[in-house]
Amino acid sequence: YKWTQWMFVQLFRKGLAYQKTGWVNWCPEDKTVLANEQVIDGKCERCETVVEKKKLKQWYFKITDYADRLIDGLDSLPDWPENVKTMQREWIGRSTGAEIDFTIKETGEKLPIFTTRPDTIFGVTFMAIAPESPIIDRLNLEGEFKEKVEAYRKKVLLRTEIERTSADTEKDGVFTGKYAVNPFNGEEIQLWVADYVLAGYGTGAVMAVPAHDSRDFLFARKYDIPIKIVIHPDKNTALDLSRMDDAFTEYGVMVNSGQFNGLFGKDAIEKTTEFAAENGFGRKKVNYKLHDWLISRQRYWGAPIPIIHCPQCGQVAVPETDLPVLLPDVKSYIPKGRSPLADLPEFINVKCPECGGKAERDPDTMDTFVCSSWYYLRYLDPKNDSEPFSKEKVKGWMPIDKYIGGISHATGHLIYFRFFQKFLKDIGWVEDEEPARVLFNHGMVYDARGEVMSKSKGNVVSPTGLMETRGIDISRLGMFFTAPGEKEVLWSDDVITGVEKFVIKKLFRIIDRFADTESIDLK
Repeated sequence: YKWTQWMFVQLFRKGLAYQKTGWVNWCPEDKTVLANEQVIDGKCERCETVVEKKKLKQWYFKITDYADRLIDGLDSLPDWPENVKTMQREWIGRSTGAEIDFTIKETGEKLPIFTTRPDTIFGVTFMAIAPESPIIDRLNLEGEFKEKVEAYRKKVLLRTEIERTSADTEKDGVFTGKYAVNPFNGEEIQLWVADYVLAGYGTGAVMAVPAHDSRDFLFARKYDIPIKIVIHPDKNTALDLSRMDDAFTEYGVMVNSGQFNGLFGKDAIEKTTEFAAENGFGRKKVNYKLHDWLISRQRYWGAPIPIIHCPQCGQVAVPETDLPVLLPDVKSYIPKGRSPLADLPEFINVKCPECGGKAERDPDTMDTFVCSSWYYLRYLDPKNDSEPFSKEKVKGWMPIDKYIGGISHATGHLIYFRFFQKFLKDIGWVEDEEPARVLFNHGMVYDARGEVMSKSKGNVVSPTGLMETRGIDISRLGMFFTAPGEKEVLWSDDVITGVEKFVIKKLFRIIDRFADTESIDLK
């Protein structure tokens, strides 16, 4: 993993590897951090334990700097499955809108809010803040409101993001007792903490327009928050709040919106955004759902992060001449909620490469997805000791003609290796923007109960064991007969039994019948 550490150092030097404190996905069983892509339906993809939220200082790769190229590059991949490209577009989640600066009434702090519908700005009656957001800590809450908010934050952090954002679950929240000011009309709006807002999207707070957003509508009805209609379907159709069972979310004609009354749809969005920009409290904005890639892991296995923390010099990359930073021997690999390397002073305590003073190594290891994000390049030059790979060899072999993998990696590895390819192109190590021309998704293999086979679940059927007991040909035919390569496979012993019967009772008899015949009429 010397060259994986080399990759980290290149990213660090370009400002694309950084450390910050924030809320992370934590697996209480494996006692380690998980990237968003490793959380499936609110559970750890490896052990299926319900994932918790924890505040830790971790390392990230700034994949968000490549969000536009990752989306736009999909148009240059006609031979990738459309469903994979759709999943990546939705995961990156690019949306265009406006950022409007509300003001917290008591402190005067500006609170930028992203919205794709600035035409509904006059209908804002409350603001919903994510429970994890640091905004709450700056509201100077007191007394009963402070107690209720703190209790609510602790309760919500036990819920998964799936539960919080699902359209099928009832949303809840708590009033902070504070207000913000709408810059368009000067109206005071209530500040709430709500479970359906996530800190990682936008600024961690959303403007709520109950009449024109379904979640906001239900929330406002539940807590008796005012609902104000500011969009009618057209000039001849007026909405009646007393008859509304849900929000009207389509484009329409602006009403109850001062000088903007009568504007429609995209024109209304453009005019309100321009007004905010001209008056200094708004601007056009592109937002993304994609988060930076969390790569720190609190476990032994993995490439040690090649950073030294010095009290004088700050974070210092391990010199390339000192790579690799080797994993030391340890007595126990069992996770303890921190990296096992942190308990080894002979590994942790070092001298700073820049000033020579006392310093400490970073104790974490990298997510193994970091290694697999560039492994295809190392395959071309696996014995090269002087560089990660030969540029000339890569020039001759890349891009990959056909890349084969499961669709389960659509928003994980298949985004990561595209990110690495683009970064390596930027620093002059490869010439191609994309790593693979064609992507073929093979079907996943499920056991007889319908669960995906995986080593972590212990439900893998070993091909070696099959071949020893049933024979190589029978085992191969069994695999081929289950389904085409791109389809899912439901594996059971019945597959082998059926193939055996076919071979013994039919195929072998045909072979015996024509064994001594010089020519066979296959018709």
